[in-house]
Amino acid sequence: MNTETKIDRITIIRTGDEVPILGTSLRGYIACSYSQIHRKLGPPQEGDNWATQGIWSVEYSDGTIATIYDYQICESYLGATGKKLENNFDWHVGGSNAQALQNIQDTLGLQEDAVLHSHLRSDITQLQRYWDKTESIKK
Repeated sequence: MNTETKIDRITIIRTGDEVPILGTSLRGYIACSYSQIHRKLGPPQEGDNWATQGIWSVEYSDGTIATIYDYQICESYLGATGKKLENNFDWHVGGSNAQALQNIQDTLGLQEDAVLHSHLRSDITQLQRYWDKTESIKK
């Protein structure tokens, strides 16, 4: 889907299957609802039906490619204990560069405490804040 949406200082050039995501890698994590992402980016593309059920792909005017996906927490990966895509609050963010996580944060209007950079993943304090935020969003 081609779009020309301006969100603060960045412009979304296009979303969906046309975005070249090959070569992107994990940049961090976000805590927000499926509907919050869906409102801003539309419906997700179908995932690989193994480790992911859905993925949003976004290309920005600064050249950054970003992805949002439900890696290894979905029903297709975990079976009955996995989450339905629409009930997920824990998302991976991939990208072509470090700016991807910031662009996604700006696009979705997320506060800083709803974002966790991948290099901080092992920091227990940061993880606890991330999971606490996730729980507060669910309520």
